[in-house]
Order: sequence, then C-alpha cells, then structure tokens
Amino acid sequence: MTFSFRDAERRLWLEGAEAFRDLLHDDAVMTLAMPGPVMSGDAIHDSIRDLPRWDDVTFRSVREADHIATHVFAYEAEGRRDGQNLYRAACLSVWANGDDGWRLIAHSQLPGDATGERHDA
Repeated sequence: MTFSFRDAERRLWLEGAEAFRDLLHDDAVMTLAMPGPVMSGDAIHDSIRDLPRWDDVTFRSVREADHIATHVFAYEAEGRRDGQNLYRAACLSVWANGDDGWRLIAHSQLPGDATGERHDA
C-alpha cells in the first residue's frame, strides 16, 4: 500500500493525539502559531493533548518534493473547529522514511487570517 502524505496530514489535523503517536518521529520538531515555542519530544504531544480537534480541514496549493528518504509536503490549510472563525495557515511538513515507515520529522505553520493575510514575524 502506498503511503498518502495528504491522508497522513489530514489525520494529524482531525484525529489528534493518537494520530500524532502513530505518525510523529521521535526526534520531531515543530513550530506553530507565535508566540508559541519551538517544540520537540514530549512538548509536542503535551501541546496537542487537550486541544479540540478540527471539524474539517482543506488543503490548497499543495506542493511536494522528494529527496532520498525525505518528502516535503507544503500546503495552505483552512480549518474550522467548535464554531470558531476560519483558521488559515501556510504549512510545511518534512517526512522521513525509516525502518518504521514514514514519520513526520518537522512541521511549521505560518498563520494567516480569514482574508488570507499572513502574519509574518
């Protein structure tokens, strides 16, 4: 069976802690919305444990690239949860293929607003 990076990313947005346990590399690093910290290890799992999951997510402008045992999956995400306003972000994920299959090793989000404006640092 072929690994679907789109499906894996979708699981991370919609399913939460269990998907992160299944798909996250042990040495993963993440940066999410500022002023949040750069996270790794248990901090990633702790940060998503109690967050409500997204009701739906749409990926647009998907770009992908492969190099040896890595895969880059870049996209614009639009998500909604708990009746909140639309959340938009430019996202970049790096996946590594090892003995245990494809695992997310790096992820970054650059949030925007409902108009599509990005909030650069």
